[in-house]
Formats: sequence, structure tokens, C-alpha cells
Amino acid sequence: MTEFEARRELLADPRHVCPALAEAIAADARLAALREELLAADRELHRALTEAPVPEGLSERIVL
Repeated sequence: MTEFEARRELLADPRHVCPALAEAIAADARLAALREELLAADRELHRALTEAPVPEGLSERIVL
């Protein structure tokens, strides 16, 4: 797997790593750092989306 292919796969989904990508990550510290950076960003985004407070009275204001 080339570095370009590895980066493309990591950017698509850093949580799922195929054996070839795992091998590339183990061999290249920059790819490992990129994966960690992407996973941290994913965790932060998940936290921001799931821990946001719900405004008081929102259920009464929602029009179906």
C-alpha cells in the first residue's frame, strides 16, 4: 500500500483498519500520528454532538 492510499483510507475512516493499512501504519510514524489525530478529532466531534444541552421547552416548540 502506498502512502497516498494509506492516507486516503485513514481520511475515509480512521476507526476501521484493514491488515494492509495496519502494516503501513506500523511502518510509518507519520501515518500513526495522522490516525491518532483523526481519531481525536472524531472523538471531539462525537462529544460535541452528543453532549450538547437541549434547550428548555424545545419539545413544546417543535412543530410536526
